[in-house]
Amino acid sequence: MDAIKPLERPPCANINGSQNTNCSNDATSTCSRCLLVMYCSPTCQAEHWSTHKKDCKHKLRDQRWTLSNTPPGAERVTVPRSGNGQSLWKQVPAMDVLNVNDNEKSQGYALAFADTEFENLVLSINGLPKDYSGKLTILLNHESARRAAQNLALLLLLASQGSVTEAAEAALHLWFSSFVQPASTQALTSTLQGVIEQSNSGDHFSQELHENAFISGVLSKDALQILSTLGDLGYTTDEARDQRNRVFFNPEETTHRLKQYGHLDPSHRLALEHFRGTGVVLPFGSSTSTFSAINPFLFATADANDEVWVQNDAVSPLEAWNRPTVVTVGQDYGCKREDIYGCLYFYLLDQLRTLATRLRSFNVQMHFYDRDGMKLCKDIQSGALADLGVPSDLHFDRIDLSTILDTVDNDRRQELITTWGGLIKDSDQRATMLGWTRFWVMHVPDATAPQNPDPRRPDPHISNMFSKLWEKNWVPRTIVVDPVIITGTFAVLDCVYDNSGPFVNYLQKSGTYAAAEKAKLRVRDVHSVVPQRLYVAVGSPYNALPDFATPDDFYLSLRLTCDAIGESSVRWMEFGRT
Repeated sequence: MDAIKPLERPPCANINGSQNTNCSNDATSTCSRCLLVMYCSPTCQAEHWSTHKKDCKHKLRDQRWTLSNTPPGAERVTVPRSGNGQSLWKQVPAMDVLNVNDNEKSQGYALAFADTEFENLVLSINGLPKDYSGKLTILLNHESARRAAQNLALLLLLASQGSVTEAAEAALHLWFSSFVQPASTQALTSTLQGVIEQSNSGDHFSQELHENAFISGVLSKDALQILSTLGDLGYTTDEARDQRNRVFFNPEETTHRLKQYGHLDPSHRLALEHFRGTGVVLPFGSSTSTFSAINPFLFATADANDEVWVQNDAVSPLEAWNRPTVVTVGQDYGCKREDIYGCLYFYLLDQLRTLATRLRSFNVQMHFYDRDGMKLCKDIQSGALADLGVPSDLHFDRIDLSTILDTVDNDRRQELITTWGGLIKDSDQRATMLGWTRFWVMHVPDATAPQNPDPRRPDPHISNMFSKLWEKNWVPRTIVVDPVIITGTFAVLDCVYDNSGPFVNYLQKSGTYAAAEKAKLRVRDVHSVVPQRLYVAVGSPYNALPDFATPDDFYLSLRLTCDAIGESSVRWMEFGRT
């Protein structure tokens, strides 16, 4: 992977005209107007101005933009999404589902990811002490063949290809960028060759990562097909760009997109729009000329679907992470807060370097599947997977159900809880099964803060909640009288709204409590692994409300998002032994 050269600092944004690459000198100063790009010298900055002024003076950066450029209307906007309905990225901030700092210390952990969110896996392994010498047994499953194929590819790439830094750079873009460097796809093909050959010739695969680590499992025909056709999607990179742009810049959804930008800082509006255009996670001033290969996980083969871009237009890799932490790490590398995707680049590079280092040194056994979660659980219990290294007596310290419980009816939800609950370790009261839900608000009354689409007729309860936001300086006092930036603002009222009572109602109505009791589990009122709500401390009372250290943390967490409504409604559940 010699052609893959990760950044260690934001580059000088002056582009070499003949080679279309960044100036090779270290950037030392920032454009004082937009804070999005950096330069090595006044000379480079002056040379680049004719290009940069288009961004620096972009209408999205106009301080008056929210009032003058956004179509009026204060209603909560709900529109059909463009593109396919899939999302290969987690849509709310990831969690360390082990959380060893607040829980049991052990020389051996067994984790089951029933519907693997790779982001949770990354934080959970990286949350272990760097000198951890115990054994890790990890069961990885995802019912989506595409997500499973991507998860497997990322793990193998990080564990075995090139240097740690090169592997992290390649994995970062194969995970989150629409287009990648050709060297990354070449490394991917080499990495997957053994798995594909074994899966084609037998019913499973097994790959040794190093002396004390391996990954084995069974791939479905669909997942194997995806991995086998990564280099031949049937269309060019330019055609892929056109397809993606038709989704991300659908004229019918322009109004919706602009309203999402209405409450953002000027440079963040432009940063988000810039990423929509390039699809590549890099600092703002970086050249993307070498990202000329299609990311085969984010695009489907030409005959698979009319729209080859596999996700919808609302997805963003920012959604999966704690954004104040992302900014802090980015600033450590020299990025400004305004260059949010630059900050994200360095944050992800850090996380993936750490994961690659651990996969190459830890004693870890990974068992990989892409099948129905219920069937997988029953196969474990029956001993059907014993010959593949997953015995029927295997029990887990953590079982992460992810969003499975959000996608099924009440009967299926109860069966999932009782079936997977049987695999929690009996010997440790701290063993935990967990999952999260955002759609629970659709099933019980009063689950979200009341909405008031007409600021001319304020509701007293809403005014009280706004007062709480004002007291903390989390939103400006002009917010209620501005019908433009109010779109996307009522969602943040949920952070000062106690929805614990309605959630208890939901747990009862959905049969969650009854299913837990049947499995000899209890739904914990006070959590020990993950928070009950986003931005609430682990161990807080059940009715605790989100809190933020600074107004900027509030903004980064709940305003700098494409889905404030979704994040505000998320609640986690923890199940432990009675």
